[in-house]
Amino acid sequence: MKHKNMSLKIKKSKEELLKDKIANEVAGCYYLKLNSKHLPFCVKESDFTKIEESELRLQDFMALIEKKFDAIWYIGADYLGNELFERFIFHNGGLMEVSLNGKIRCFFRENKRDKMEKALFCAVSKMGSENMAKMMKRDIKMGKRLISLRNSLFKEVK
Repeated sequence: MKHKNMSLKIKKSKEELLKDKIANEVAGCYYLKLNSKHLPFCVKESDFTKIEESELRLQDFMALIEKKFDAIWYIGADYLGNELFERFIFHNGGLMEVSLNGKIRCFFRENKRDKMEKALFCAVSKMGSENMAKMMKRDIKMGKRLISLRNSLFKEVK
């Protein structure tokens, strides 16, 4: 009799411990954001020929990033606000959104911001100049957003 009660208590406490562990974990999303007119594919005017040229430069730019960072997969385009963003995912995890207006947003589960910053610097210096790459580097903003699993997993439904 005591044996059954004890095993039930142990099982229950393990479930409670697991629930508490999940509830107290804090997951994060690392990000790198860039808004710069110094990117080689940036379009200042909305002429179709210039947009086509810019798309070709963006492909070359992404190929350079792919060499220094990770394999890149194109997943499509989306309108976010009033801008068209080309979306890419990285083979080893992460998302990248690129606008032809000179905006780049990268999101990672693991901290890969420094490696991405170096890849961006290398790509801009090869397609433009090292001076442009240094100016672009000043515009980069990096950080981490914290997401509480307690708020997302154990939300009460009213």
